[in-house]
Amino acid sequence: MDFIKIYQWMFSSFVANGEINLIKELKTQGHTHAMLLKRSWYFWLFLSPYLLLIILIVGIDAYLIVRSFPHEMIATFFSGMVVISAVLSVLSSILYLWVFYRTHKHDNDFKDITHLIQEIDRWDRAFARFFNSVTWNYFLLIVIVIVEIAYLIYIYFFIPGSFSFILFLFSVLSLVCSFAQILVLSRYRRRVIDLEMDFTVVVQGKLYTQNQEGMLSVSRVIEWEKVRSISISYSGLLGSFLRYGNLEILTEWHMAGTHLEFIYKPDEAVTTMNSVLKSTRKHSHNVFLTQICKTIHVPHLNTEENKRKVTEYLHANDASIKKLFLEWTREQKQEIEEVYKSYY
Repeated sequence: MDFIKIYQWMFSSFVANGEINLIKELKTQGHTHAMLLKRSWYFWLFLSPYLLLIILIVGIDAYLIVRSFPHEMIATFFSGMVVISAVLSVLSSILYLWVFYRTHKHDNDFKDITHLIQEIDRWDRAFARFFNSVTWNYFLLIVIVIVEIAYLIYIYFFIPGSFSFILFLFSVLSLVCSFAQILVLSRYRRRVIDLEMDFTVVVQGKLYTQNQEGMLSVSRVIEWEKVRSISISYSGLLGSFLRYGNLEILTEWHMAGTHLEFIYKPDEAVTTMNSVLKSTRKHSHNVFLTQICKTIHVPHLNTEENKRKVTEYLHANDASIKKLFLEWTREQKQEIEEVYKSYY
């Protein structure tokens, strides 16, 4: 069962494929490269205790189910379902982590958008397997708890003499373990959602972020011109040793634009982001270039085709531009010189 599609249908704010949809949209806008920032795979190391705890609880719960159900066949069936479902969840978790690590690793570079889409599609499929497996296990546990309670009520009221204090004790402990497993599994799934569905995409001129909190998401688009500072902080000694930290991007009026956690080599990430900032701002206030783009109906200069149109315009209007050059102010002349150096 594809639980991701069901959740996306039920909750409009649950966007499992937000990255690939955004990057495909950026590709249609003419962008050829993009930078994708996600949490480092080290984040998963802090999630591993959840898996170990789940394995421990499942082992105890399976034993208690066998001891609490009077009928051996029913007890074996339910304990087997719990164990098999948990094993599938663990295996899908390990597979997802491996694909995430192989795909994302420690990469903070700008990449070709077509190649980036292929990478995202690969780890999205691994995440889908993980999410479906863990969600199936989650609902299976709920069903087992309901059936176990109903079964215990049935044998207590309708099968006199088959209920004892030891059976009652094991049943209560089994229910406690099942509830504990549901809570731990729910928390674990939510943390992996943070790893998968929180992202930041950087292109020339803009920064796109999505922060997923359970079924709710917050998306932002930040213009580079509104960015005032980018600060770096390391997450203690361990973060400094493993080289992961946090980025805080402040916008105008010192309002927090976005907060990025567990970024590998945040200093290198900031250097790369600043290089885009500088290249974007190089012509961001160039009135002459902006006027040319409006005249030839070019919305952006992210493709070679649009750059070629600017070059053709300069060649076709070279004489008139040089005439204007003599009449313009020094600042305007600098703008013309910048455009000629870049596009003539």
